[in-house]
Amino acid sequence: MEKGNNFQSSKFWIEKILNQAKLYTSLRYLSLIYKPGQCHPIANTNTMNSREIIRIPTKLKIATGSYILQTVRAKFKSNTELSICKLCNETEETLPHFLLTCKSLEDIRNPILEDLINSCSEELAAFNMKGEHFDILQLIIDPFTYMTMLSFPQLRNEKVFKVIQNIIDPKCRRLCYNLHCERYRLLQLDDIKKKKRK
Repeated sequence: MEKGNNFQSSKFWIEKILNQAKLYTSLRYLSLIYKPGQCHPIANTNTMNSREIIRIPTKLKIATGSYILQTVRAKFKSNTELSICKLCNETEETLPHFLLTCKSLEDIRNPILEDLINSCSEELAAFNMKGEHFDILQLIIDPFTYMTMLSFPQLRNEKVFKVIQNIIDPKCRRLCYNLHCERYRLLQLDDIKKKKRK
């Protein structure tokens, strides 16, 4: 009897947590394929390579909406600071701008993004996913989302998971981390220039 109660209680809390997670706009890019108590796939790596491991926190901040961009900073400072991107000074620094369109980050972004798109085309075509609409922003932030959108027999689902885990997600992590590093490098250079002017 007690085992059945624990299962019902556990099921209740899992459903409650997953349903509440859908309400948080900061989690809109994070797939809910994980189970509470287990690590989300984007927080895992299948290698002990320290280069891969060090990229995980940046990717998690981006996926959970806790990566501080200029638009967020402006909101926290009661709009005393502008939400314009300090790198390109052209538009608001939103997540799509940072990951996809900021001109100051093009040299870092373009080769990795091209490699990512080519890998997705090659690897996922084997699973007849060619006709699916892929949101590139969603793909970069959490490629495991496509596991929930597509219905595959279990064996094929596991194969897609391995392709995403071993090939696609490491490239997404690399893109996020390299953009993050370049962004902070450029912001530090900007701060140094401003201090010299004073």
